[in-house]
Amino acid sequence: MELQILAKKVASQMPFYDDKEELNKVIAKFSKCTPLVYAREVRSLYKQLARVTQGQGFLLMGIDCMEAFKEFNVDH
Repeated sequence: MELQILAKKVASQMPFYDDKEELNKVIAKFSKCTPLVYAREVRSLYKQLARVTQGQGFLLMGIDCMEAFKEFNVDH
């Protein structure tokens, strides 16, 4: 996706910040930091996910409300 397309998208679940000045300071500070994830890592993830879509692997996704493996079975 091109950046212009992403820029037009609306974030529907953004938190509300009372202190806009403080928010802008934090955004300015983080914009000067090195990225948490580098382009090479993103490209690698794309390749790995592409393999998953072709049946050459699986995706295990963990979120804060996931079930434990012992709770998982064919009926649950």
